[in-house]
Amino acid sequence: MRMRTARGSGWPSSAPVSSWSAASAAPTAWTWWPWGPLGSTPRYPALTAPSQGFLKEHHHDFFQPPLPTWKAEAIHRLGFGTNNKIFLEFEQPFWEPEQQLLEVVWEDESPLAEPSTDLEASWFKKLIGFVVLQPPEQLGHVLCGFIAGKEAEYMETLSDAEVLRTMTSILRTLTGNPSLPAPRSILRSQWHSAPYTRGSYSYVAVGSSGDDIDALAQPLPEDASDPRHPQATQDSSWAFATVVPASCSPHSTPPPRRTPGT
Repeated sequence: MRMRTARGSGWPSSAPVSSWSAASAAPTAWTWWPWGPLGSTPRYPALTAPSQGFLKEHHHDFFQPPLPTWKAEAIHRLGFGTNNKIFLEFEQPFWEPEQQLLEVVWEDESPLAEPSTDLEASWFKKLIGFVVLQPPEQLGHVLCGFIAGKEAEYMETLSDAEVLRTMTSILRTLTGNPSLPAPRSILRSQWHSAPYTRGSYSYVAVGSSGDDIDALAQPLPEDASDPRHPQATQDSSWAFATVVPASCSPHSTPPPRRTPGT
């Protein structure tokens, strides 16, 4: 294992946070009145924005009435994974002042080889490196590591002390300094373990397509004759649900917003 460093801006910088409240907040349906005071229209639109991971597990009982089959199938086809951050705070930096990246290169690994299924022995090898947070005058001497996939999920099952020991061992190997001081503190995300997120990013998986993203963005109810349908000409308000997977950009243009009197 060796370390590759960079002084240019290659990765987006990130600031540490003291909590992960977004992962512990229950999903909800927000209501939005496009015009007029509360109660001025008989119906109102609802926009739902739960995590795709939460939807995969709970869409059948989160919505009443349940989502139509074509929406539920789109939810299951789209992929959802985990990308976690590991923040390490040091008393003093061991890196150069102008250094911004510390990339990990595993010399005994081949990108063409099948990944190890022994996560206990190899989870840390999914760590791609660290960003040096800037400026240290405000953020302290902090490295932010990135880890994704099943290895990130396994990392969440470990204690802070276990992850800290592993990170210390990796950094001592990278620097060739067995006496490198351990980080003074650690903070990490645990998006997969959070019951209302169950991960942190969605993607178009094998067997899915952008059409599935479009399907989730389609308004409900489906029947255009239903007075709650957004295209019902006699209705004075919108009343529909839009379900878009968290972290996934819309694939199509949303319906135009109506204005009073149109």
